[in-house]
Amino acid sequence: MTDIYNDLIYLEYTGANLKMPISKRASIFAPFSALTGYNEAIIEVEREILNKVTIDDSKKDVIDETLRYIKSDNNTKAVITYFVKDTKKTGGIYKDITGFIRKIDEFKKIIILDDGNKVPINDIINIEII
Repeated sequence: MTDIYNDLIYLEYTGANLKMPISKRASIFAPFSALTGYNEAIIEVEREILNKVTIDDSKKDVIDETLRYIKSDNNTKAVITYFVKDTKKTGGIYKDITGFIRKIDEFKKIIILDDGNKVPINDIINIEII
């Protein structure tokens, strides 16, 4: 068994040229994250959401009255506060949007603003004409 390596025993060691370049050597010491996605999960859990508020009939009447006025008067600028449902959790946030109302689509129950944004009428909690 040792006979097959006899030719190697007396060879001179030349040294292996396996040195890593300094530019790549730093990657060895890069931090290792065993919990990939953990920070994102913590941020998602901490993100605050709200429940949708049910408005009373008197507030609905005020919103309907304002929408009727806007429909009769072209080029009306308004601030609309409405509920936006969260895609990942139960609940959502309330968002204010300001713009000129281009169209009120009663069939689809949406308000279309001049910048193309669409606001569902059933999610509106407040609308103010500017």
